[in-house]
Amino acid sequence: MTTVTLPERKRGALLTGFLILMLIANVWTIYRYIVIIDDWLRHSDPNWNRFGAPFVLLTVLAAVNVVGVVLLWQWRIVGLYLFIAVSLIAFVINLILGVPLITALIGLIGMVILYALVNAKREMFS
Repeated sequence: MTTVTLPERKRGALLTGFLILMLIANVWTIYRYIVIIDDWLRHSDPNWNRFGAPFVLLTVLAAVNVVGVVLLWQWRIVGLYLFIAVSLIAFVINLILGVPLITALIGLIGMVILYALVNAKREMFS
């Protein structure tokens, strides 16, 4: 009987730091969107009719990103796929909301950075 030894998994400072940054940023985003939505609803703000649904969706997407970060922390490659999907959906929502194209494209930088950091350690993910 042969035993297979797995290589020692080391995240490295860049990937660890970026995952922590993503976690903090997405939790903060969820909090801020909830505060904005709550304010709109409490004041019967007419912006709710135009931006309410997209903001609710962006809040859910930020929560999905938190799940993605946890999965990446647990060495699951599906976390990267979740983050990529969320980034692309958020990009489209931003365009629908009228965010300038250049600004919306800047929102994809995090996806590119995460892909590069995870891809460098791809063999360690399952």
